[in-house]
Amino acid sequence: MNMWKVARIGALAAGSKFDGSWLTKLACEAHGETPAYKWEFASEIKDGNFHGQHGEADGPGYLVIEGKIGDDGNAKPRRRGRYRITMRMAFLR
Repeated sequence: MNMWKVARIGALAAGSKFDGSWLTKLACEAHGETPAYKWEFASEIKDGNFHGQHGEADGPGYLVIEGKIGDDGNAKPRRRGRYRITMRMAFLR
């Protein structure tokens, strides 16, 4: 199982109440031949749309997470890249 948390690192901007700069923390326990890992990377929410990227395009560990953040903080993010994970989101206040 993995868990990722997103913590605000910037000031509020016009738009949704979650708009601003965020620090995304993604962690996964070891499973089978896949070792455990922890990633931290900067993310941005603008007009209620989340965008975060880990690594370089097409490199190992490359991951892009995008999606609309609801007024209640819930999201169903889309992800693409070179990874093997399942996710759930938690926005820290």
